[in-house]
Amino acid sequence: MINYAVLHFCPSPKKHVYMHDELLLCSWRPTMSEEGALSVRFREPKTFCEEEELVEKAVPSSTKYKNKWALSVFGEWQFARTIKVPVLDPGGLFKDYDLHKVATLSTGIEEMDALSLNYWLSKFVMEVAKKTGERYPAKTIYGIVCGIRRHLEEKNGAEALNPLDNSDRR
Repeated sequence: MINYAVLHFCPSPKKHVYMHDELLLCSWRPTMSEEGALSVRFREPKTFCEEEELVEKAVPSSTKYKNKWALSVFGEWQFARTIKVPVLDPGGLFKDYDLHKVATLSTGIEEMDALSLNYWLSKFVMEVAKKTGERYPAKTIYGIVCGIRRHLEEKNGAEALNPLDNSDRR
């Protein structure tokens, strides 16, 4: 089999120059030592199932654990929060919000639209605490929100809201 590549010159004696439609083509045949090096350097093409498995293994186990933990903390907060409907607080952050469009807190996080996620995540960040009642450090809250974002991205793909991106104005 001859592989063709567009080249301007072929300095190697192992290569032969061809003119084809005003392009200078060069055929290249690997030597026995080059064939062995190529078979080691490049792997066989992967099937769809093998690709999915490789992608799954690409996510570190610590990241998977943190995502699961972040979702469980959010889920516990969802369950424990007594007021599960959006409330308009006088002078609050959401005075210009269309609260009638915000889903209740009993809605799963994957099913929430951007308006609902913005509302409930802001409440979550203000109210979340350790089991002892002590507030989490800012870095931990950031990690929780990152875990939730990764989960949403995994479930909803490119349409997922990124709560950490100021340019995402949904």
